[in-house]
Formats: sequence, C-alpha cells, structure tokens
Amino acid sequence: MAERAAERMEHHGLKSDENALLIAVSIVRGWVTAGRQEIAKADLEAVITHHDLWAPEEVRPSVNVYVSTIKDQKFDVDPDYLLDWRRYFLGGPALRGHVTIDPADWNGKMISELLALETRVSSETRKRLIRARGLARLSAWFAFGHVFCDVAGYTIEVDQQGQFWQTDAQQSGDFTLSSNGPNGEMLDADGETVAVAISVSGDLEADVRRHLEHRTQKVKAVLFVRPTRNLDRHCLRDAGDAVALADGVKAMMREFAKRHRAKCVVLYYLGPLSGACFIGHRLNAVCREIQIMEWTDPDYLPSFKLSY
Repeated sequence: MAERAAERMEHHGLKSDENALLIAVSIVRGWVTAGRQEIAKADLEAVITHHDLWAPEEVRPSVNVYVSTIKDQKFDVDPDYLLDWRRYFLGGPALRGHVTIDPADWNGKMISELLALETRVSSETRKRLIRARGLARLSAWFAFGHVFCDVAGYTIEVDQQGQFWQTDAQQSGDFTLSSNGPNGEMLDADGETVAVAISVSGDLEADVRRHLEHRTQKVKAVLFVRPTRNLDRHCLRDAGDAVALADGVKAMMREFAKRHRAKCVVLYYLGPLSGACFIGHRLNAVCREIQIMEWTDPDYLPSFKLSY
C-alpha cells in the first residue's frame, strides 16, 4: 500500500519518501477524524504547500504508458499513453491468448503503432522515465524495451509482482550466467541464422530443441543461456538482477552472433516480464535482425522481428 501511495504521489508531483508518506497519512487522518466530506482543490494545494510536500523541480519527471495484449486492467493512476493490442489476439473479450488473428500483425501493425507511440512521447514531452504497466505477453515487452531503448535515453520502470524495477538500477554483483560454450551447439554449417534460448523461470531447452528439429530455415548454432542459480519465479530477486541478466545476455549474444557471422538471431525466452523488457532495452548492436519467438503451447511461433 505504501508503494502504491508513493507511486501516485510521485506521479502528481509530490514528495514520496517515507517522511512525506507519514505527513500525508497524518493530514488525511485529521480530515477523517473531523468528518470532512469534501476537499476543494485550492484547500488541498494550500495544505500541500504548507507541509512542503511538493517535489522539487529536479526530481525525475515521468510518463505512464499502459500496454495490453491480454486483458484490461485498472490502475491507481490514469495512463498518459495507452497501447491496447487486445484486438489483434485470439481469445475471449475478457482474456486474450498468445496467438494473433493475423500473424502479419506483429510487424505489419503492432510495431508501427509502438514506433508511433515513441514518436509521440519524444515530441510531446521531455520526460524520459517511462513507467510501463499493463498485462501483456513477453513478446510485447521485448518490443517495448527495444523501442524505448537505452541508447535513445529512456529509462523504463516495470511492475514486477508489486515491486517497481527500473532499467538504470545498479547491476547485481553476484548474478552470473552460464551457457553451453561460446560457440554453442553446431547445427547447420552453412546457416546464416543462430538461435539463443534464455531460461530464467524454468528450463526451456527441451522445448527449443523440439522446435528446432522441425526448423524450416538453416540455423548454424544454438546457444543455451541460464543464470547460475535455481530456475523459478524468484530467480530474479530485484532490478539489479534484471539489469545483470540483460547486460550479460547482450554480451553473450553479441559475441555468439559475431563468432558465427550471423545475420539474424532467433531468440527464445522463458522468464518474468521484467527480464524480457530489460533485455529488449539493451539489445542494440547485437545483430542485424533479432526474431523474437512467442510460446503458444505446445510450440513456438515467430512474433516481432526487431531490426537494428
């Protein structure tokens, strides 16, 4: 509750530290005790000024962007920008699935809408802290991080199970990754595409191997990457772990693609939304194209193709 209140106070230009929250609680408690039913805006602003609750100008400004592919969701603070992609996905009106009605919509419509949104944000405001919220599939979070990327000056904040993680957090020093070697596992010697599979909340190696057995394009090699700790929903403990994951994956992918002179990386991922968004946020200068794969149970289908 304190985190939610702090988020709302910060969004409205107020201080949001522990002391500010205590002052705000005291003010509201006084109104409740006095039986006050209505608060005029002028009176509210006067109380905020009297108690020095306005945030200083140098505090990082932000915009709220809501992304949805699954279902509608109500949040405490209304969005500044809304990206509703539910109409592109199969499923009922209350819950949309992983599969698009038209596979061409990933790169024919959705990526164009996302790029147009970034153009609006960059032209309508100088704010570069993007508070991203909403219920969306992992492919959407990869694309969102890619468009609002690190090199464009954006910082993204996501809600990871009630915790607010930002992409500029300090990297965890004790988070490490392992793989099946810098060259990966060789498949098609004359292929110009490589595959990278990232396991975080579970092991996806068997599913990826099964998918690659029926590949229609030549894949030169596959790299399996995972943290050196238990793979479960708690594998990423905080934003620092997510940053370490993104930075580590980028370094390994770039070296892997370079070794094999790949023109495209096919990317598989099993993990929390924060990992997908943070990795997408970092994936510049890795390969000419990165094809994101979406798990549709019992197989993978291509989603966004990210170009660099």
